[in-house]
Amino acid sequence: MCHLISRYAKWSAVCLPVLALLLCGTYLVYLPLRARYLFSRLEVLQVGHSSFEDAQRLARKIGAKPSNLAPCVPSFCYWSVEVDNKRLPQWWRGSGATFSVNFEVKGSAVDYKGAWYVIGVPSYNSTPSEMSGWIDPYRLSPPYEVSAGIKETWLHQRQGDRIVEEPATGAGWQVSYFEKNGSRELATARFAARMTPRSSAEDWRRYTAFSYGCLWKYKGCKDGVELLPTAGPIPPEQMNGIRPRQ
Repeated sequence: MCHLISRYAKWSAVCLPVLALLLCGTYLVYLPLRARYLFSRLEVLQVGHSSFEDAQRLARKIGAKPSNLAPCVPSFCYWSVEVDNKRLPQWWRGSGATFSVNFEVKGSAVDYKGAWYVIGVPSYNSTPSEMSGWIDPYRLSPPYEVSAGIKETWLHQRQGDRIVEEPATGAGWQVSYFEKNGSRELATARFAARMTPRSSAEDWRRYTAFSYGCLWKYKGCKDGVELLPTAGPIPPEQMNGIRPRQ
C-alpha cells in the first residue's frame, strides 16, 4: 500500500504541473482566437442592408447581448460582446486588454457595426449589455485610457437643403485631457477609424490589423500602436501642452 501511495505521489508531482501548463497554454491561445472569430463574424452584416433578424441571428451565434438600457426591437437595438484577459494573473497580463465587437439596428436595418480594443479590463463587475460604444465603464489600470477601434456606418452632413456625403474613410487620434494644478494631464488617447460601405478593401485591411497578441503576451501592451500598429504614434501637435498622467 505504501508503495502504491509513493508511486501516486510521484505521478502527481510530475503530471499535475504539466497539466496546469497545458491548461494555461490553451487559455492563452484561446483569447486571440476568440477575438479574431468575433471580429470575422461581423462580415455577415452589411450596413444599410442587413435586417433586424440578421443581427439577431448573429447575436445568438456569437453570444452578443442586447443593451439593457432600452428594449431590443426592430426600431432600435444595440448588441455587444467582448473577450478580455482579466482571468490571467496581473503579474503576467500587466494592465490587461479587452476586445469587443458591437452592432446596432435602427429602423429595422443594421445602421452600425464596429470593434474596440482597449488596454485594461473592466474595473467592476459588468456585463456586455452595460458597455457603451466607447466602453466608458473601463476606468482602466493604466493612468490613462488607451484604445483603438473601427466602426462602419453611413455618415452624412446637411448643408442647408443639401445632404453631403463625408469621405469614405476617416481615421485619427482623439485625445482628451483634464486640468490639474494649472497643467493639462492626459485622460484618454483613442485611435478611431471610421469606415463606410464605400471604404476600400485596402482601408479595411489597414485599419483592422489588430495585434491580438496583446491578449496573451507577458506584460501585455502599453500603447495604441501596440494595439493597432497602423495607428502610428499620436501627432505631437495633438499633445501640445498635455503631459502623460503618472
